[in-house]
Amino acid sequence: KVTFDNSGIAENLTDFPVLIRLTSADIDYASIQPNGEDLRFIDADGSTVLAHEIATWNPAGESTVWVKVPLVDANSTTYHVWIYYGTPLAVDGQSTTAVWQDYAGVWHLDGDENDSSPNANHGTNFGTTQTAGQLGNARQFDGASYIDAGSDASLGITGAITIEAWAQFDPAASGAPRIVSKKISWSDPAGYNLEYKPGESKLSTLGSGNNPGAATGVVLGNTWHYLVAMISGSTATLYVDGINVTTDSSVSSLAANGTPLNIGRRTGAAAYFRGLIDEVRISSSARSAAWIEAQYRSMNGGYVSMSGGGPGGGNTP
Repeated sequence: KVTFDNSGIAENLTDFPVLIRLTSADIDYASIQPNGEDLRFIDADGSTVLAHEIATWNPAGESTVWVKVPLVDANSTTYHVWIYYGTPLAVDGQSTTAVWQDYAGVWHLDGDENDSSPNANHGTNFGTTQTAGQLGNARQFDGASYIDAGSDASLGITGAITIEAWAQFDPAASGAPRIVSKKISWSDPAGYNLEYKPGESKLSTLGSGNNPGAATGVVLGNTWHYLVAMISGSTATLYVDGINVTTDSSVSSLAANGTPLNIGRRTGAAAYFRGLIDEVRISSSARSAAWIEAQYRSMNGGYVSMSGGGPGGGNTP
């Protein structure tokens, strides 16, 4: 049984992807198929099968699984789902694209550059290396490496966008390194980005043109942080670890372009990132403050708790 602690989140969360971390203290790996094929997550009603994606499977350590839950009530501390496993002949139950149905792109960066969303905006790696991350593994960027996620129309977003990423900056990082960029030049009349200037302690985001939304006085240091930029019309909102830190909400509105999306640099071969990046996501919608806070809590630990026992035993239905 997995119980969610949504206390203090004053909004119902619908179709919400939740991170569930599994160790040998939570499940019996010896009773599960080698790659978790028989793993199932069932809603509190005891019958509705929930879409899930196994991001990392590590019986010797921690596995990370994303589960899409239909509704978590505001301020609830009792909402729960059930875990089933232990059926040797069960087929793989993952439904990865269903978990991320309403995203333009989702790159876990656990062991490849693949996009888990239905858009299949799979990236091409140019020199990044795998390392331990905030959630499973991450990618290390050395100031000259990056990932190119292509220029599919699904990434040419207008109207509203939410950009999410976990980042840890190297102490040597300088300039205005891009975490995500779909602009060749910062003043391009189309595209978007998320960037941080360590020397100025400034987190910012751009849509079309050269008017950025910004958050000043943001000292990130050399630790992991969950960074989010949201643009809706001509309004920008920036979050660090689930908290709104915006100091300048005026931003150029979004306009689509055919420029490739790059992770870890400005698309024009500049403003390279130095440090670690994990769990990059792009949505063609403006996520609410409650959604972003709940996502931070889900990924940072403490949002879910495990307990034994469930209706009808432990075998996969």
